[in-house]
Amino acid sequence: MTAVKAYQFDSFLASLKPNTPGILFYGPNDGLVDELIKQTIDQTLGEQNDRAFSLTSLHDDTIKNKPSIVAEEAEALSFLGGPRVVLISQSLDSLAKHLEHAFSVRSDNTLIIVRAGILSPRSTLRNLFEKDKNIFAVPCYEDNPQSLKKILSLELSKENISLSPKIHEWILNALSPDRRHARQQIEKLILLAGEEKSIHEQHIQLILEQADKLTIDTLIDTAFSGQKKILSSLILSHRHLNDLSFNMRVVRAGSAHVATLRTLFRLLSLENRSFKDALSHVQPRIFFKREPLVQKQCKLWNHHQKLHKASEIFLATEQRIKNSPSIPSHVLVERALLSLAQTSLKPFPS
Repeated sequence: MTAVKAYQFDSFLASLKPNTPGILFYGPNDGLVDELIKQTIDQTLGEQNDRAFSLTSLHDDTIKNKPSIVAEEAEALSFLGGPRVVLISQSLDSLAKHLEHAFSVRSDNTLIIVRAGILSPRSTLRNLFEKDKNIFAVPCYEDNPQSLKKILSLELSKENISLSPKIHEWILNALSPDRRHARQQIEKLILLAGEEKSIHEQHIQLILEQADKLTIDTLIDTAFSGQKKILSSLILSHRHLNDLSFNMRVVRAGSAHVATLRTLFRLLSLENRSFKDALSHVQPRIFFKREPLVQKQCKLWNHHQKLHKASEIFLATEQRIKNSPSIPSHVLVERALLSLAQTSLKPFPS
């Protein structure tokens, strides 16, 4: 098996052979995936390489329209000579059959990098990379306290910021398990520290609230988009779900999102407005990075009965949290979110 642990990646990359055919990066930690891919491309092509001629990016929709493009790009030579990278993003299991052919015809100086999301152990794409000794799979799971501590210590030392053990522990508990978001939080803390090089409790509370908002949006969007497998993984990995106040915020955010979808349903279906125009009438405004998911949700939740069902789910869940203290709140919220994901995929609620 050629699976490489994320914590071993630096040593793996240092010993990577120049003619390596391919590497798969997958998992729920999008920030870590992006970070490791960038490291790999930088080492392969060099910091000063003219990447317009040496880096080709392909997406699933491109491959779906022209499957042969994977092999064509793998076989192509660099315009300027030297190494090439073919980066394939948003990859699905259907890519596996095209990759097998691409690996058989690729030029020796071409590295194929595949970026995927969460893949099950039965995934054909994952199995392709794990069972071939010449190519590699790098699972990128959410950061744990040990990896976050290493990142935090390194970034603070660069800025000559020292912390008491208590503040250090509080920051670690507040950091997001996603690498990109954790780095953004650390950057904000460093800015807040200012010239005094001092981080206070209110700074930590600020980034904690922002992390909770991000997590809640992710849970809500995943449930309303019908992504049951991803939702199950998020539920298992997020430590926030053990907190009663957090779970109540999830429920109330879900109810608010139902109201948003009702407004969009009215504007899109009854007033025949464009999605962009409909969005401009929604308050509070939806963060632009969420817009593609919300647009998908509008197609799934395009009937008033389904929206009524969603509203009932959140109302009943809030009542059970208040009236059934013997049942852990996170269990009730998990049931509600999974029920929503299931309902979103049905033409009408049962």
